[in-house]
Amino acid sequence: MSRGGVWAKAGDGARQLEIESPAAVAVARDAEIDVKVTEDGQSALTVVQGTAELGAPFGVCSVRGGTASVGARGTACTAPQPANVAAAVSWKQAGTK
Repeated sequence: MSRGGVWAKAGDGARQLEIESPAAVAVARDAEIDVKVTEDGQSALTVVQGTAELGAPFGVCSVRGGTASVGARGTACTAPQPANVAAAVSWKQAGTK
């Protein structure tokens, strides 16, 4: 994914979901995630539920539900910080009303 955003819910099967961007790779299994990529390639992974990993050029961050991490070109991913998961999936709930 080169730009934009995607919400995904990965199952708990043997295969994992991978979303690749210019700066990082988000990997999820049995998790609900939101990935956003800016024009400069910076990638933000928000984990709504479960646990996922964000792999950046200088390391991998384990990101748990309710937190987010950012990866940018030439840097390590940021330490996961608390995230507003309701905002990350608000578009999904608006479409079901």
